[in-house]
Amino acid sequence: IKGIKEKCDYFCSNEKVRYAKGFMNMLNSLPYNKRGIAIANLIAGFGQRTYYRARKGERLLLPEEQQSVLNVFRHLDAGMATEFDSYAEGYLW
Repeated sequence: IKGIKEKCDYFCSNEKVRYAKGFMNMLNSLPYNKRGIAIANLIAGFGQRTYYRARKGERLLLPEEQQSVLNVFRHLDAGMATEFDSYAEGYLW
């Protein structure tokens, strides 16, 4: 039905998105002097409990959250591979 997306507040798309699961590999590949800065910035963005759950992969990261994590690593000019530990596809509901 055309136009339902604009009219209904409860509409959810049936398109799958790519969730990221964990970023321990990215943290471990950072030099020691930059790792503490990255952790502090990520905790500031997520909060301590959510940071630890997301880092280990217990909590999946939305595409927007993935970008914020990648921005932290890019800001540090890490010069490393920016791949999360694994990925999962699912609905954004």
